[in-house]
Amino acid sequence: MKKSIAVAVMVAAWSAAEAPSQVVTEGPEIRVRVYCSLSGVTFVPGPVLDAAQAEATRLLQPAGIQLEWHTGRPPKGENGNDVVAISFSATAMGLYRTSDKYSALAAAQPYAADYGTITVFADRVMSYLEGCPRTAAGRTLGHVLAHEIGHVLEGVARHSDTGLMKAKWSLDDLNVIYRRGLPMADEDLSLVRARFRSIAAVR
Repeated sequence: MKKSIAVAVMVAAWSAAEAPSQVVTEGPEIRVRVYCSLSGVTFVPGPVLDAAQAEATRLLQPAGIQLEWHTGRPPKGENGNDVVAISFSATAMGLYRTSDKYSALAAAQPYAADYGTITVFADRVMSYLEGCPRTAAGRTLGHVLAHEIGHVLEGVARHSDTGLMKAKWSLDDLNVIYRRGLPMADEDLSLVRARFRSIAAVR
């Protein structure tokens, strides 16, 4: 098993720590439309992707987020802070081939103009999930998706010291992922809630 797994948003990595306690947020549910495009990519079996989407949905629910999954790209006119587009790239872009980012499996662009975009690096994910039982593969990919969606929803390039939004997950974190899942740290739950509360106030 690999010693760590990195998820990137153009910021530095922090060290590992035990997952924080989870809190349940209050307020209205935030529905986020997630468009997942697998055009030209066949590396991930359907059941694994289904499990990953279900896991990502579960991980973000404590922040009051309800993910609505769609296939393909967002249709014309579909934009906003509650829209996320995920695509799979056969290989990582040059920016993520440097020594400090070579372990990154995906990257988010929380500052995109129309909606948040996420790119999953297919070759790295395929290599990392190789040999994983289907349940573990689905849960791990689900954490990658949830982490990147978290960046988009927070609307800022940052990582936390603990939990789902860490820049690099340790072997201990992976064991938690396989058993029960890494929760979002309280600070991340608060950031998502505060951002969408302020968006609602100006509409």
